[in-house]
Amino acid sequence: MEKEKEIHVKKYDDIFEELQKKVNLREQELNEQYERFEEQKQKVKALEEQQRAEREERLRSKMKEMDKKREEEREIVKREKELNQMRSKPENLRQDYKLLCQKLKERFDRKDHSHIIRRQLEEVKQNPGETKKGFAERIGELAT
Repeated sequence: MEKEKEIHVKKYDDIFEELQKKVNLREQELNEQYERFEEQKQKVKALEEQQRAEREERLRSKMKEMDKKREEEREIVKREKELNQMRSKPENLRQDYKLLCQKLKERFDRKDHSHIIRRQLEEVKQNPGETKKGFAERIGELAT
C-alpha cells in the first residue's frame, strides 16, 4: 500500500509539474501578448499624434491661404472704390488731376545731370530789366 501511495504521489507530482509547466508557458505567452499590445498601443498613439499634427498643418496652411485671398479681395475692393471715386468726379477735375500729375513730373522729374545744373548755377546772371524776384525764381527753378 505504501508503494501504491508512492506511485499515486509520484503520478500527482508529475501531473502537478506538467500543469505548472503549462501555467508557466501560458503566463509567458500572455506576457508576450501584453508586450505586443503595449507596442501596438504606442504605435497607434504615435500615428494619431502624427495625423493630428498633419491636420493642424493643413488647417494652418488653409488659414494662411484664406487670409491671403481675403487680403487680395480687400485690395481689389479698395482699388474699385478708388476707381469709382475717380469716375464719380466730373471730367474737368479728372483732366485737372492728370494735368497736375504731368506738371509735377515735368517740374520734379528732371533728367538733367547734376554737373550741368551746377555749371548753369555758376554761370547764372541777372538779365537786364529782370527783377530780383524774377531772378530768384529762375535760380530756384534751376536748383530744383
